[in-house]
Amino acid sequence: MFTQPKPSRRTSLMAIVGAVLLLAASPILVASEKVPAGFTERFAQVAMRRVEQAGAVPMTALQVLLEYQRDWAHKETYNDVMAIVKEHCGAYGQGVEYAYTMVHGAPPSRSGAGK
Repeated sequence: MFTQPKPSRRTSLMAIVGAVLLLAASPILVASEKVPAGFTERFAQVAMRRVEQAGAVPMTALQVLLEYQRDWAHKETYNDVMAIVKEHCGAYGQGVEYAYTMVHGAPPSRSGAGK
């Protein structure tokens, strides 16, 4: 049975130091609030607060994705973004799937969906 090793104090510290150093070099840093594997919830909270104090903006992965898309007139990336949202963004993705299938009459994204 495989057990993931716990991060060392040095590894934990480097996660924070790396973000703080990036903030010194860039005016904008977006920090995902997802807890990395092997880190405790408490460590993640403390690390996020420290990174916020240094000036980072905490965002979810969905917020970042939608910010990258930003202009919904960009048709070349719209379908790819919506495919990611439907597959990986929980209730928001289910809402998008519902709108596609029930409102716009599109076929379900997954085979067997709705059965």
